Amino acid sequence: MTVLRIALVAGLLVVVGACSSSEPETSFAFDEGPEGWVSGFADYPADADPDIFELDASWRALPENLDGSALYSQGHNRSDDLWMYWKRAIEDLDANTEYTVAVTLEVATNVPGGLVGIGGSPGESVFVKVGASTDEPDIVQDDQGWWRMTVDKGNQGSGGDDAVVVGTIANPNLDPETADGLTYELMTLDSTGLDLTATTDGSGKLWVFVGTDSGFEGLTALYFSTVDMTLDPVGG
Repeated sequence: MTVLRIALVAGLLVVVGACSSSEPETSFAFDEGPEGWVSGFADYPADADPDIFELDASWRALPENLDGSALYSQGHNRSDDLWMYWKRAIEDLDANTEYTVAVTLEVATNVPGGLVGIGGSPGESVFVKVGASTDEPDIVQDDQGWWRMTVDKGNQGSGGDDAVVVGTIANPNLDPETADGLTYELMTLDSTGLDLTATTDGSGKLWVFVGTDSGFEGLTALYFSTVDMTLDPVGG
């Protein structure tokens, strides 16, 4: 059994080298950097004005009321379907082996539940997903000139072959009566009861990714703070 602790904060394309060892790297706290996680965006026109989408992603300190650092992501969903994600290769696993992937992650958001927004709720209509795949998740232009993922993450509230929905960014630790849109609080999401598997390649590597799939046509900004993953060989 391999246990992965991953700290995430959605953000801009950033690459930091992963450490190599005989055992897969399993702890990602982001106290000193993004630790090999790379961010990206999809489900928007390739020729879109980047300024109106307000895309941003980086490793940064959590808001003042919270301790530590995380991966930060933000975007204005002008396309009615914006996807923001972070990805990372996990290496030193058994080669050509199918693994089950169980995930618990901590996310900092500034949105309480029960709000109404353009196209959907700013909380309940922004879906958090976790995925795993043999091939590296990437973006490619489709026939309409939109950036799309090369893995099947599903769409908005539905998962896909390579991803499951673990919740939304609606934060139960924020009071809708007093929330000011500036204060962030942490909440925990997990994949208990969900089926997520991926097969390693010939070198014992697979890819994991986390992200948000938005049906809210406004600005979303959040931090991925920690993630715990358990990888078990199927039938092992």
